[in-house]
Amino acid sequence: MAMDTETFAAILANMRERFLQELDERCNKLEELILSLERDGANKEVFNELYRGIHNVKGAGGTHGLNVVTTICHQLESFLAELGANATLDASSANNALAYLDLLRRVSVVHRSELMQQSDIESELERLNQRVLEKRKSGLLAESSQTLASYYQQALEPLPVRLVWEHNGLSALGRLLREHFDFIIAGGELKELNSLAVVAALRASQTRNHKIPAILITSRQGLKTEETQFDAILSKNKELPETLLAAVRKALSL
Repeated sequence: MAMDTETFAAILANMRERFLQELDERCNKLEELILSLERDGANKEVFNELYRGIHNVKGAGGTHGLNVVTTICHQLESFLAELGANATLDASSANNALAYLDLLRRVSVVHRSELMQQSDIESELERLNQRVLEKRKSGLLAESSQTLASYYQQALEPLPVRLVWEHNGLSALGRLLREHFDFIIAGGELKELNSLAVVAALRASQTRNHKIPAILITSRQGLKTEETQFDAILSKNKELPETLLAAVRKALSL
């Protein structure tokens, strides 16, 4: 006998409620790992366990339609990835990581409270990101190749920027619609949604990122900025590191 819609919806609601009930316990385990890295120094095994735990929470949050959980975890993953698995967490870095966990804990409170709103968490997340980034600019790098993504990141090392890498066009668009970025760099072909479609959707979205500078890196010839809605189009050639550096400097007025 086929399951009716109401029964299916009730099962999903129960699963979501169970996730929210267990979220605080998950955060406690992640907090122990963060404090261990601060107390005992760099430990790749502990770091990887921490990163996997955050990734699992992010995946579960997405499954249950809790976009704010996904966004917080994305930001925490990016923060840890920038530190690196062999880094020692000093007091400042540990406090920043714990601040992200505190926001995760508040998600379950918001869903049970009539006084608090999800927008309160989003505002707190924005302030936390500004503190973590300090004076650096945040860019989303949409590129299917990890090798090319690393190549572009190395080219921009002289600049006060932080790049967040996404290899999937649809995922990149989702983050651009939810999270704050100062610019975007995109390779031509991406999984699920190509770069032209990503930027076209972003421009039409009227979200806070819809006017951010966008740079396209492609081997295609004849593309024009006015036709693609990109602010700059760079060719893949041996001069790319220099042209990319110059394009980002210009886009961000650095």
